[in-house]
Amino acid sequence: MGLRGPPPKPTALEKAEGWPGHRKGKRAAEPTPTELTIAEAKRRCPPDLQKDERRWWRYYAETLVPLNVVSEADLVALARLAKATAERIRFEAVMNKSGPIHFHEKSWRIGKDEKGNPVMASSRVPMLSPLYSVVSGLRDQELKLLREFGMTPASRTNVHALENKASAHDELMKILSQPRVPRVPPPSFATQ
Repeated sequence: MGLRGPPPKPTALEKAEGWPGHRKGKRAAEPTPTELTIAEAKRRCPPDLQKDERRWWRYYAETLVPLNVVSEADLVALARLAKATAERIRFEAVMNKSGPIHFHEKSWRIGKDEKGNPVMASSRVPMLSPLYSVVSGLRDQELKLLREFGMTPASRTNVHALENKASAHDELMKILSQPRVPRVPPPSFATQ
């Protein structure tokens, strides 16, 4: 029996939402994988990806890494997303050439002729192409993976970009790191 309830949101998305419900202590023990740069993510592209899959890998890496949604632990899911997107596009191109409906030749026996041979009749029956179900499954798989990375409008509804507000600590450090101004000694009053 699996886990009950809705699947947990990724911590990066909850952090971007501002910890709804103020439950950030719940995930304090969660391991934090190392974050990646765009160049590092592009370099870590799996070698088994084909040319069009690598293009999608670069696209998703350039989109997701600056948002701090992808870390080193997410590279397998990112490869699956790039592969699903490329496969969907390939199969859609094939299906668009042949169309979503194909005609199946169906024949049946309707009787016998004067010599006793069976007489067959046939007709063309329209059927849904088997490629349609393959493309539909790939679309669903791609959409689920896009949701995991917060790349659909529904999965982004509560995500708000945080402004870079300088904290009081940062302002104090800025003041303290400035070069020291030489002090001018106060004028002394000489008694006569």
